[in-house]
Amino acid sequence: VYHHRRPLFKRYLKQIWGYGLHRGYFVKNFPETSRKPIYFVPSLFVAGFVVGFLLSFLNPILMLAYASVLTIYFAACFMEGLKTRNLKMTVLVFAGTILTHVTYGIALLKGLVTRDLKE
Repeated sequence: VYHHRRPLFKRYLKQIWGYGLHRGYFVKNFPETSRKPIYFVPSLFVAGFVVGFLLSFLNPILMLAYASVLTIYFAACFMEGLKTRNLKMTVLVFAGTILTHVTYGIALLKGLVTRDLKE
């Protein structure tokens, strides 16, 4: 099935939200095909972002670890954007990558707790 990509940001992120929401819902209802670990990585990232932020205030070492992981992640997203060799595209790829991960991750978690998809 071909799913064409929508233009950034609003329509594209709405599409990604739908993918994540349905994947989370399918994990509950069709576990034999939908419980691949890779599907959960963005949700783990979102959870780690929130929990890491809260825990980073408890200990300077946790704060350093949290900041280091985020720096590596942001650097990887930025370096991926640099592959376009265009400053405007670099910024769009950087922001788009982060927003894609966060949107999909939150939507998958919502799909896990959704009782019925009405679409």
